[in-house]
Amino acid sequence: MNIKKISILLALPAAMLFSACEQDNMGEMYDLTTQGVSFGATSQNASLPSEYTTETISVEVLRSETNGAASIGLSFTVIDDDENVLPSTGFQVPATVDFADGEFTATVNITVDNTITPGMNYNVVLALDETQAIADAAAMTQKVVTVFRDYTFTTIGMGTYISTFFVADYDGDGKADGPLIMEVEVQKADQANIYKVVDLYETGYDVRFQVADEPDSKGRYRVTVARQAALSDLSGYGTTYVAGSGLLQNGVIEIPLEFTVSAGSFGSASETLYLPTESMVE
Repeated sequence: MNIKKISILLALPAAMLFSACEQDNMGEMYDLTTQGVSFGATSQNASLPSEYTTETISVEVLRSETNGAASIGLSFTVIDDDENVLPSTGFQVPATVDFADGEFTATVNITVDNTITPGMNYNVVLALDETQAIADAAAMTQKVVTVFRDYTFTTIGMGTYISTFFVADYDGDGKADGPLIMEVEVQKADQANIYKVVDLYETGYDVRFQVADEPDSKGRYRVTVARQAALSDLSGYGTTYVAGSGLLQNGVIEIPLEFTVSAGSFGSASETLYLPTESMVE
């Protein structure tokens, strides 16, 4: 942990609430006639960083018949979340899926350039040539790869962050003197009302605050912190995540954040962010 004060103490007790593990559902591999070609799953997500110019996304294709080489036709279409067809110029997809003799898996590489708009979902719909691929209705001959390139951010200045989850020992006597107060760099997404506090609790771990586009009847904006990693380790329990919802008013975000690890929850604490200006909401 690398919080920006010398002596930092946990303000809350580590009352761990254990939760059940999540288990991914894996698609079945069907033993089909002919080549028995199928995608391993019907969907896949790919999040790309904003600063890279090109990225490659790998998609696995399976077959049940491994004797001999095979080349299966592959086509693709790009649509948005409302199923409108989008230009496919930012994507390159091979025209075939090629298996060598004895291979039961092949990899299709989708190349994505930097022309796609950050902050937007692109759904790349891959389709195997059914005349070559399928012999069973159970085969997965279509797959949707959802591609999201991260927002670009611009620094808007330095803000003040007050944490009650962590408290500070300012005089070095081993006792808590009050909430942890930090000067922090604040960035704003160029494409949305999202604020990012750089290296908030630890270097290398930014925390994002999503602000609603419209205020409520009292002029307040709803703020959401989606579950995200905020610390590499907390009290030996490993990666620590924060999540919560609160309000932005007069340039101040007040939000209770829950701090969780794989074993459970440390509970919630009231955190406050003073933005560099009164309000950057547009």
